[in-house]
Amino acid sequence: MFRYHIKNLNEISQTDLENLDILIRKSFPGSLTLSDIRQQYMNVPFSVFFVKQQAVVMFCSLLFPSHPTLYLYYICVPKEFRSTGIFTRALKYLKPLFMRQGYTKFGLDASEEKNSHMNQKKRIAIFLKMGFRLSPLKNPSPFIENTDPKTYVNTSVGVGELVEQIGDDYIILLNGLRRPLKIHQIKGCVSDLSSLEPDLCPMIMTVGKN
Repeated sequence: MFRYHIKNLNEISQTDLENLDILIRKSFPGSLTLSDIRQQYMNVPFSVFFVKQQAVVMFCSLLFPSHPTLYLYYICVPKEFRSTGIFTRALKYLKPLFMRQGYTKFGLDASEEKNSHMNQKKRIAIFLKMGFRLSPLKNPSPFIENTDPKTYVNTSVGVGELVEQIGDDYIILLNGLRRPLKIHQIKGCVSDLSSLEPDLCPMIMTVGKN
């Protein structure tokens, strides 16, 4: 039986915190653990969402509310539960819960992770199947100051600013001209127009209407 838990990061039990930290260290080597985040960002309203089957954690993520968008960080699925649909189940649980609170969008970051075997293009493909779409605006991350709120993408025709998105139809600003693209032409996000290094790659899912 699946059990779903949403707990304030400052109120989660030490046992759950330690188990989730282990999962995050495996999934995101070198990143902050939940214990680190609780210490360094005690005034940020983070919650932890995790799914258990009996005593085993099958999924966890960090939730950050920025109304009307709920942002998901640290999407962790242990190797043995990948490709089982657990992320789909988790979202199916979250959607009605947060829609009742007036949230209309879910946001996440499809950036590459250190020591990961999955590149941005694969991450984007997975999240597209879930209903997420690339966003022309970077997520308002609670971890870093985004001095440039724009999203820049590396595409099959060059690097440009993503300015519009409707479904899988995109408009980028390339050399001062607006150019239409399809999602398969976008390789991933970059930090600026002169860079090929991966950067924040924001994706948004619309979950309801105001």
